[in-house]
Amino acid sequence: MAEYKNPQQEPGGDRRMLMVFAVTFALIIISQIFLFKDKSKQQPKPNPVETSQSNAPAVPQAQPEAASAPAEAVSKGHTPAIAHPGKPSAVTKVASSEVETVVENEVVRIVFTNRGAQAKSWVLKKYKDDDGHPLDLVNPLAVKFGLPLSLYTYDENLRNQINSALYLGSAPGSTITVPGTLTYEYAQGDITVRKTLQFADSYVISIETVVTQNGQPVQAYPMWPAAFGDQSTGPSYASAKVEYMANDKVERLAAKKVSSGNTLRGPFNWAGVQDQYFAAIFLPDNPDTAALVTLHNSISVPKDPKNPDPNSMNRYDVLGAAVGDVSGTARERLFVGPKALPVLQAIRSNTAPGQMNGPDLRNVVDFGFFSLIARPLFLWLLWTHQHMASNWGVCIIILTVIINLVLLPLRI
Repeated sequence: MAEYKNPQQEPGGDRRMLMVFAVTFALIIISQIFLFKDKSKQQPKPNPVETSQSNAPAVPQAQPEAASAPAEAVSKGHTPAIAHPGKPSAVTKVASSEVETVVENEVVRIVFTNRGAQAKSWVLKKYKDDDGHPLDLVNPLAVKFGLPLSLYTYDENLRNQINSALYLGSAPGSTITVPGTLTYEYAQGDITVRKTLQFADSYVISIETVVTQNGQPVQAYPMWPAAFGDQSTGPSYASAKVEYMANDKVERLAAKKVSSGNTLRGPFNWAGVQDQYFAAIFLPDNPDTAALVTLHNSISVPKDPKNPDPNSMNRYDVLGAAVGDVSGTARERLFVGPKALPVLQAIRSNTAPGQMNGPDLRNVVDFGFFSLIARPLFLWLLWTHQHMASNWGVCIIILTVIINLVLLPLRI
């Protein structure tokens, strides 16, 4: 059978190719030897001192200094911030102990604690309690549900954390004179809180709160959690209501209509909680994005407060309210004081951010169905008390006599 050969292959080609490879490899080896000898002759010998310095590693020298910084921070009781590549360094803002700050003007004296950045006492100087002392509107039996200006969040664990943490305050252990500002800050892990309070010579304070988690804003609403300090009997607890004004219409919710944790969306001119004589009313800067969370709990009250007996208790409902902004940053004013018409009429709500030209708070006082007649009569009674007699009973007698004299012709 005929043998077919590769047309690209010539006789003796393999042998010549191997010889060419061998000669080329030998030339490369020889040239490398001569080049190495030339470079060694040209390069000067290194100085022994320089050699010892260049051989000393730089990184091991820096490592003990870097390691000592966290150790020193831990020894001082601070948590060092750890920087991660591509992430901002975490900043921790936590106070080492609980301290109080007092804010006082002509009508109120408020004691703030940096634990939760909230108020533990809210005293109205011009009003007395049953024992003749200045009235503290913080009800001692209801503080287990929170203190005024604590924050309501829908995450219960987050709520407990930010309301029990120790904040860094701008004026720890001091007394602030009005007008003044008090700022509290807290940061731990991925949670940050900033609360700014501004005070004037009135019953009204300004509030701004910002809470973030993982860099995102969290809905956190300042609240008056439960009850008032003047409530001590069944009728006084029963008089409590959650109330709000929306589109110039007032809604009043008694305890049986209030469920705890229920959220009502605005717009709200104002919203809050009140009893027969006092109120805590929030006035949102932006009524259109305001939200109200109603709070309903119950407490046990001794039947005889002067001689409390754990076996003789009454159970009463207590109401509260939390008001904020659905955007997460709450900017609002808070009125805490008496339901006195001259005081309420001097406070106007917002129609938009920075525009305090909305309805005033006169409707916080409920004159009932005959408010068109009852309100003028009350203002007349108030004027009589201020200008004619200091006793309310005498004022009522004067008004009754005058009204009867006016109506006498009709009776005849």
